[in-house]
Amino acid sequence: MRRGKIHGRLREARQRACLTQRQLGEKVGVSASLISKLEIDPFSRIDPDLRRELAEVLEVSEEEVWEEPSGMTGSSYNELSEGERAFLGAYMRFNPRSRPRLIQMLKEIDRNEAKKRGKKRE
Repeated sequence: MRRGKIHGRLREARQRACLTQRQLGEKVGVSASLISKLEIDPFSRIDPDLRRELAEVLEVSEEEVWEEPSGMTGSSYNELSEGERAFLGAYMRFNPRSRPRLIQMLKEIDRNEAKKRGKKRE
């Protein structure tokens, strides 16, 4: 399996297995809409048993499809809120060369917010 972006790996594995979203869902006991959601947002909360079942049906390892972002442990990733996971998913889809600029912009936003909070306290 291609080791590139996490986004789309589940879809690729499903398509290689010649299954529709509905067929895959039926094999693991979930709806086609859940399969669609997982294909679009691989950082969605997913039951570990379902991850194992999907990997087994698709004949891939869990890591191939749901490898977590570099440097994150499973426990720290699991502690993220849905919003944080969505943000992380969007960040991971950014071109790696664009990420330093994005980080710089976020830091600038944080500094401006901190200044605003400091002025409100005065």
